[in-house]
Amino acid sequence: MRFRFRLERVLDFLRLNETVKKMEVASLVQRLELLEKEKVHREETIRSVLSQSKERWLENSDWIPYQTSKVAADARDILRIEKKVIEAKEELEAKKFELGRLAMKRKAMENLKDKRKAIFRVEETRREQKTNDELYRLVKKPGT
Repeated sequence: MRFRFRLERVLDFLRLNETVKKMEVASLVQRLELLEKEKVHREETIRSVLSQSKERWLENSDWIPYQTSKVAADARDILRIEKKVIEAKEELEAKKFELGRLAMKRKAMENLKDKRKAIFRVEETRREQKTNDELYRLVKKPGT
């Protein structure tokens, strides 16, 4: 007789949900990294514009409106990116919490499966022993 766990489909579903949640967490981590890189790029752009501003102002004063608008636009973008980073971090924490909850459910179901499998093995061993005992009793005749 073969062991059959009645809740195997539930366990498979929990494993699938956990895998999906892991992929969502990985996607959010990647998104956070991209946002951080974009923020650093904008900050470097502001630094480079400001470092070149003295030289350009001396050459041509027409650069002043461009540089100030560029710095202002990049500063606004940095603020927007920081808000997105905060939102993404909050979402990441929620996803990690959900992942932990799913992992606990899956682990509990796997433990239940292991316990049921152990019980099945004990019962199977008892059945085999009972069959062997009956065969021995039949083979051994009384009085011999």
